[in-house]
Amino acid sequence: MAERVRSRRHIRDVAALIEDLEDNVEAECSLMNNFVPAKDLKKIRDAMKSNTACRFLKMSMNSIQGNSVTEIFSDILRFGNSSLLRLDLESNLLQDEGAGNIAKALRYNNTLTHLNLSSNGIGDKGASVLASSLKTNTSLTHLQLWRNRISDVGAVNIAEMVKVNKAITHLILWKNNIADEGAKGLALALMSNTSLHRLDLHANKISADGVAAFIDGLENNFTLMYLTLTENVFTVGNQLSITSTIKNLLDRNKNLAENAYRNVLKGNGSGRWSRSKLMVIGQAKAGKTATVRSLLSLPFNPEWNSTEGIEINITQAETAATVLKWKKLEEHRTSNFISEFCTQLAAVAYYDEAERQTAPVSKKEKNNQPDEDQVKKRTMGVDVKEVPVRDSREIDIRETGTVLPEKVQEDLLMKFDELLFLNSRGKNGVSFTIWDYGGQEVFYTLHHLFLTSYGVYLLVFDMQQLAKEDCENAQKYILFWLNSVSLHAPDAPILIVGTMMDQLKKRRDIYNVNEKLMEVIGSGRYSQIVDNTSEEKQLMFFPLSNISGRGIDNIRKSLENAVKDKDYVNQSIPLKWLYFLHLLQKSPDLKRIFLSDAYLIGRKAGITRTEEVNDCLELFHNLGLIVYLTATQNLRNVVALDPQWLASALGRVIRDVKVHNVDEERLKESGLSEEYKALYTSGVATIDLLEYLWGGDLSDETDYLLDLMLTTLLASRWNFNGSSKILIPCLISSVRSRKSVKPRSKGAKSVFMFDFSDSFLPIGIFERLVCICVAYSSRQDGSREPELSKTESRIWFGSHMMFLEQQDNSIFVSIQPQECANLCLEILRSMMRKLKTDIMGENFKWREMLQIEGEFISYEEAKSRETW
Repeated sequence: MAERVRSRRHIRDVAALIEDLEDNVEAECSLMNNFVPAKDLKKIRDAMKSNTACRFLKMSMNSIQGNSVTEIFSDILRFGNSSLLRLDLESNLLQDEGAGNIAKALRYNNTLTHLNLSSNGIGDKGASVLASSLKTNTSLTHLQLWRNRISDVGAVNIAEMVKVNKAITHLILWKNNIADEGAKGLALALMSNTSLHRLDLHANKISADGVAAFIDGLENNFTLMYLTLTENVFTVGNQLSITSTIKNLLDRNKNLAENAYRNVLKGNGSGRWSRSKLMVIGQAKAGKTATVRSLLSLPFNPEWNSTEGIEINITQAETAATVLKWKKLEEHRTSNFISEFCTQLAAVAYYDEAERQTAPVSKKEKNNQPDEDQVKKRTMGVDVKEVPVRDSREIDIRETGTVLPEKVQEDLLMKFDELLFLNSRGKNGVSFTIWDYGGQEVFYTLHHLFLTSYGVYLLVFDMQQLAKEDCENAQKYILFWLNSVSLHAPDAPILIVGTMMDQLKKRRDIYNVNEKLMEVIGSGRYSQIVDNTSEEKQLMFFPLSNISGRGIDNIRKSLENAVKDKDYVNQSIPLKWLYFLHLLQKSPDLKRIFLSDAYLIGRKAGITRTEEVNDCLELFHNLGLIVYLTATQNLRNVVALDPQWLASALGRVIRDVKVHNVDEERLKESGLSEEYKALYTSGVATIDLLEYLWGGDLSDETDYLLDLMLTTLLASRWNFNGSSKILIPCLISSVRSRKSVKPRSKGAKSVFMFDFSDSFLPIGIFERLVCICVAYSSRQDGSREPELSKTESRIWFGSHMMFLEQQDNSIFVSIQPQECANLCLEILRSMMRKLKTDIMGENFKWREMLQIEGEFISYEEAKSRETW
């Protein structure tokens, strides 16, 4: 069924809201002015415990009152799901007792960011309890307490909280009963606070003495940018002088932030980029693309087509303290990389320096008030110019030489975002480049090129398939992908995700699936697997419903936790590296460049050493932002700037025609229908057909793409019987070759085996070995045209015939005639070493065995016997 979405829509029907919460529908859950009865509030609480989609619960103007009722909201904050970010209880009847219940929950809640308790009759007692609970809270950034009954006592206790709280940025206290003592307490608190961005004391009872105290507070505070004091009771004649001084100090702080950003743009600072690569793998139709959409908070689409080849999404972590949502970045995004990176560097330097420069206030703390003589001077009309305003240049953000040209600096300065700057402080979320790998087997040989060690893997399977009695196929794919990741990225974490949770009837079904996984995988065999510890019973996998989104927040958090301590995530990179990336991807029409061009672009970014350019390219490749393959000199010479473009281009040829077909009418008009059919049965393509498939926007890229496929052993030349074609073995669909001769039959001699039973035979190795053999065969005089199928091949090296067969975890080779076996065997062994060096890497291992008198013995032993 399709997912229902009520995004930011007011729901006036209580039953509908409860239903949406139970169904985990993404919504702004609003029952404003509804007078919801206690029994329904309890249902809302119970539904919130398992809901993972509701971010904003708006319950204003509902006459909520009484201990038992307010405890319901305390329970939601304390025991409810961690997805709730905003709670609005404005204009109810909470009073001090209700505020106390909310305060209890805030001691334990670490996800709520916005809380509105305005107009609730909360007095000093309730405000004081709230303040006490927030002293150690690290998530709440916005607290609204306007139009309550808070006086100086409550304000002083709030001020004590402000002194030590490091999270609250917006504190709204307008229309209370706060007078001078409360104002002085808050002013004093500013001297040691480095998080508050906005303080609103509009329409209280503050006189000139209280207002003037903020001058002292602001002299030693460098982060408050907005202070509202209008409609208070100060009326002395020097009012303009006081407010002008305060305005100057606030403007100074705004300038400090912008100048910190400007100084970063002018320099070449370094910082933590906090980026990783997420690779989503698994069997076809397991729900991989739906899982990616869930990660990006996009609605479930039951009509979504299977991924063709690879689909890539760039994300940015959207929140700081508790990352619950990822934001998809649009194309041409590298200027955003620079802007956000510079903002983060500036914010870190700015707030660190602000804390360092906070003046000692021990003497004033003893009196719990600003110096009286200073206050008198302010209220007697001290001229603004006499107030020492710290120059923005005193905040030192060291420069190491300008990297960004002035025009780029000006453009980025226009993008300075005060709120982004504010939210960048202490940012610890990890951003990902998400690679969604097509699940059809034909794509697997392609995937080997793009599986990297920098990142985390999400192995997706359909729980329904594993729950069946006959689940051998599902088990096979799970093991295949676990082995593939262990081969290519032995240190990368793996999260196993089981989709279709909404189709399982009982909770016990999930535990049954976990037991089957344990049977298949075993305990401790794959140390990379990240366990799911959020369940009552620890699981080896993460259950997920892509329809409702249930389980996705836990997966996001677990993905971030899996990589946040990795060296590459915490690596400090210089600004010039990001500027280099920006220059590389500046033109959306430029899809690839030569390495020599990359060196020239590197110099423009201030990177003069070729070794450093290579380091940049390697990092960007491992993070999935470009494709830079280095196994051979030909591969090293080209940098693909747009990975999606390259993956899509290869996918036009390497495709599952049963799922992703072409326009048949257009193909018929081209006269290439028979050649197209031959390609996806025999695996042999004409150059004309490849030019057709890579036509249109790729018409100028045929030579490059063909050379890439030849170099990475996805294809080989097919020069037989006077023809010049291309073999792409992974597209062969026929099961057996003609005149098949079993290499291990009694009549066969000189049988050799590449044995992978102690490790793993990846899909695509047999095909690549065939590629190398066919390429060699086509260069030998007298070679016959090879006879190929998916698992068997007869290939001639001149007059010598080699028969290859893949079976389970082994590749068998039979060579005829016997006298040329040694020569052919050495050629074949060198081909396997080339595969390891150029494509598969050091973890690709096998045993070499020879058949002697019906038994297979090791190659070394056979060699010592001199039987071959």
